[in-house]
Amino acid sequence: MSVEFHALSHVVPVRNCNFLRHCKQLREGTWALVDISIDGLLPNGPVTTCRKRPSGCIVQALPNGYSKIIWIEHVAVQDQIINDLSKSIIRSGYAYGAKHWISTLERQCERISSVIGDASYPYDLRNLKGRQNLMKLGEKMILKFFSGISAACASHSWKLVSINGDDEPIRIMVRDNTDDPESPWGVFLNASISLWIPVPPEAVFHYLRNKNTRAQWDILTNGGTVEEMAYISNGKKIGNCVTLLLNSQNANQGNNILILQETSTTPTSAHIVYTPIDVASIKMIFEGVDHEEVKLLPSGFTILPSDALYNDNIVNGTLLTIAFQTLVDSSPSANLSVASLASVDYLVRSIANKIKTALSVLV
Repeated sequence: MSVEFHALSHVVPVRNCNFLRHCKQLREGTWALVDISIDGLLPNGPVTTCRKRPSGCIVQALPNGYSKIIWIEHVAVQDQIINDLSKSIIRSGYAYGAKHWISTLERQCERISSVIGDASYPYDLRNLKGRQNLMKLGEKMILKFFSGISAACASHSWKLVSINGDDEPIRIMVRDNTDDPESPWGVFLNASISLWIPVPPEAVFHYLRNKNTRAQWDILTNGGTVEEMAYISNGKKIGNCVTLLLNSQNANQGNNILILQETSTTPTSAHIVYTPIDVASIKMIFEGVDHEEVKLLPSGFTILPSDALYNDNIVNGTLLTIAFQTLVDSSPSANLSVASLASVDYLVRSIANKIKTALSVLV
C-alpha cells in the first residue's frame, strides 16, 4: 500500500508511507491487521517521510455484539520542519497516533449506524432514501473540504498560489473545474489560515456551531438570524450531526439558498463544514433523487487540541484552521487576478479576527 497521511491543518506536515499489510484471524472472534514498511525492498521506489515498524490493530468480538480494538502505532519519521503551531499536536499523537485512529474509527462507525436513527423533520426525513442521500451529500462535502485544507497532495487538483504570514500563516490555492459535475464550473480560490487560541477545543466547537452567534462571523448570513430546518443526529455526542439551516435575511429577500452543515467532534479533533445549497436541490434529495449532480462549494473549520505557552503558563488551547472556498469566475479558462487574491485573503483574515475577538471573553 502507498499512503499519504494528512492532519486537519495545512501547518501539520504530511506523512507518506509504503507498507505491506497482513490480515489474519488469530482465533475465533479475534483478528489482527499489521502494517510494516518496505522501503529499500522496491527498486526505484518513492522517497517516504515515514516508515512503519510493526503497527496495526487487534479486533476482538465481544459477547454483546460490540468490538474491542487495540491499536499500536510504531513509526520512524524523518526530520521535518515543524511549525510551532503543530508541535504539540504531533507529539501528543492527536495528528497521526493511535489515539487519532481509534477516535476516527469510532466516529465513522457511529456515522454509518446512524442512518436509521432519530431525526427532526420540518422537511420529510421519514423518507429513508432522502435521509441517506442527505447524509451522503454531507460526507461528500466533508471530503471536498478536507482536500482543500490538506498540505500539498499529489492526488488533489489544487495548485498553490501563495502562502504568507508568520504566527498565523495563510495559504491560498486555486483550481479550475471543467469535468467535475459535483462542483460549479469555473475557477475557484481556497484560502486557509491556522491560528492558536488559548481556549479549550470544546468551547471553540460549541461557539462555532451555535446558530445564535453565527452572524458574528459568517458572511453567508448577511447579518441575519439562522434557524434549523432539518437535523440528523449521527453520533453519541451533542454536536455530531447534519443540519439544514435557513438564514432569515436571505428568506426575507426571496433568496432560495439554504446552508447544509455537518459538525463532528471526537477526543482528538473536530470539524464544522458548510456549503450553500439551493432549495430545488434539497427537495430533490428529500424525494430520494440521486445526489451526484448537486454542486458543492464547502467552507468551514477544523479544531485540534494544542497545548502552548501563554502568559508564562502551559494552556490547553486550540489550533483552529479556517478555510473558505469561493468561485471567482464561471469560466474555467479565466485568468486569476490580483484583486481576487487580495479579496479572499482579506475575507479569511477578517473571519479569523472576528472569531478571536468573540472568544477573547473566554480567556
